[in-house]
Amino acid sequence: MLYPLNVSLKGPGDVDFTANVQFNDHPQNLSEGKFTALGTIHDKEGIVLKGVLNKTINAAWIQVDPENQKLPLGGSNSSLANIKGKMVANMGEGLWNNFIFSGEMQGFKGMQGDTRKTFIVTGSINANNEKIEVKNIPSGFGNIGLTYDIANSRFTGNLQLDKTMGPLSIAGTANLLVDPGGWYFLAGGKVQSPGLGQFSAGLLLGDYNSMPAGVSTTLMQYAYDKNVPPSFKNGISGFFFTGMKELPVLNIPNYSIDLGVISASFGAQAGLDARLWMDFASGGNEYGIGAMVFAHAFLKGASITCTKFGADARAELGLKGKYATSTGAFSLVGCGSFTIGGSIQQCFPTPCWSDGICCEGCIGISKSTGIKVDLTLDSNGNTDLTFGFGNCSGQATMSGNW
Repeated sequence: MLYPLNVSLKGPGDVDFTANVQFNDHPQNLSEGKFTALGTIHDKEGIVLKGVLNKTINAAWIQVDPENQKLPLGGSNSSLANIKGKMVANMGEGLWNNFIFSGEMQGFKGMQGDTRKTFIVTGSINANNEKIEVKNIPSGFGNIGLTYDIANSRFTGNLQLDKTMGPLSIAGTANLLVDPGGWYFLAGGKVQSPGLGQFSAGLLLGDYNSMPAGVSTTLMQYAYDKNVPPSFKNGISGFFFTGMKELPVLNIPNYSIDLGVISASFGAQAGLDARLWMDFASGGNEYGIGAMVFAHAFLKGASITCTKFGADARAELGLKGKYATSTGAFSLVGCGSFTIGGSIQQCFPTPCWSDGICCEGCIGISKSTGIKVDLTLDSNGNTDLTFGFGNCSGQATMSGNW
């Protein structure tokens, strides 16, 4: 045992090691051919770990010791735990290599498989080619790049999706967030499937204490039915998959015409929408299912007198509900709706520098009316039929699109 020396080392990425100098802690030892010093590994991003400096005749390294330490990640009941890490000296060049460490993501509901993530400190704390595996999801998502923000107990990650899952080919983007609110993984893009061809699809999975507005908006880009399942309205705890495919409508393409004094466009759209979801609380024994067919036609136009007009018609037929795989019990809600709408708007032509004539001070009216019928039934033979107003999909009325 030695009288402690004031040892301080700086590695790349602003990672420092500072030796303990309290004599009573027996922080430093010198034996035949080896010197060790207990101390602290720390950096500007917020890493603070106990460690030990090792120096032999031919090598030098700093490693995390003991290995049962934690770093903050997520909320009070979660962390990056059982940290392992090392910074090794390149003796030939007289330089330190970057500090590399790993830890297990503990306390995150729904995650399984290898939750240990490995990071390299280069000034920021990053990981490459990591994988996220989720309970009751047969295929994980790999090649995720992660950034660790220790000060805010947060992971952020992203990847470009180019993945094959059975007969499906997926191309798109995905984002991962882990913070004190929990965690979620959001992906979306195009899927190629035998028989169906290409369709849009979105996937949300995780366990998060709220439903961020940006997440819902992004996910609904890939859905015709804009209603999220009830279990996802106030938070995320499970997975939700949605897909939409447009179909040709009697060979009617979207079309526009501009005659100078008046311009107009019209078109028609039809397609299929499907979804599947599961709550982690069900343990994989209960799934939500949904499907919808829809048709939509529109006409809109404008004239040089600053008059705008439009008409819209929408028909929808859908079914959604829950199915218990263990018992075969189900409950379903069917919906059919027909919506028509129209609008007209008159603005006042005003001279302006940009286009010669600007349309300002607009007034107008718009009206959209929808009638729908809801049918409920379950595996016990219960049925109910109700009539009301609105549409099945939650799509904005035409007045909201102008």
